[in-house]
Amino acid sequence: MSDKKNGLQRIWGFALILMGIAVVFRIPEILERVKDNPLFTSGKMYIQFCFYFISMILIVGGIKKIMISSKSGNNENNPES
Repeated sequence: MSDKKNGLQRIWGFALILMGIAVVFRIPEILERVKDNPLFTSGKMYIQFCFYFISMILIVGGIKKIMISSKSGNNENNPES
């Protein structure tokens, strides 16, 4: 059962990483839309920072989830640790 859980956690971690990378590549397109809208022109730098921060959180969270699931999988297979 725990092997299945670790596998799902790794898949979820990879999904988080991929979404973080997708957000990074999507930011220029979103900023073009923001530039066209007069309501958001003053906060362009703030919006850009927020999108990059969200992508960083997704990528770091995915890496952390993969590392934790890998460590818990290694501890179950090696009882001497």
